[in-house]
Amino acid sequence: GLDGRILTFHVSSPVPPPPAPSYPNPVPPAINNLIPDKEYRFTVTASLKELSEGVWVNAVGYQSHQPVKMTKTVLFRTGMNPAFNPGSNGL
Repeated sequence: GLDGRILTFHVSSPVPPPPAPSYPNPVPPAINNLIPDKEYRFTVTASLKELSEGVWVNAVGYQSHQPVKMTKTVLFRTGMNPAFNPGSNGL
């Protein structure tokens, strides 16, 4: 057993943060154009990054040497009532 000893780990160099996002400034307000009681499918594809010599670069496949991408699809249905719109009811 460990007999009450505390294990410690040393990280020689911390991982730098990812690049700053490039959002427009200021960020425009959200607009809800979803139709009530309707099925939607959203698909998002992201290019993955990896840390290489202290710099975030596009990840490439080990054998393919092609950029690594991840795709996620989400299916959902909106409700019967329209989405909340804070400007429409004075709240």
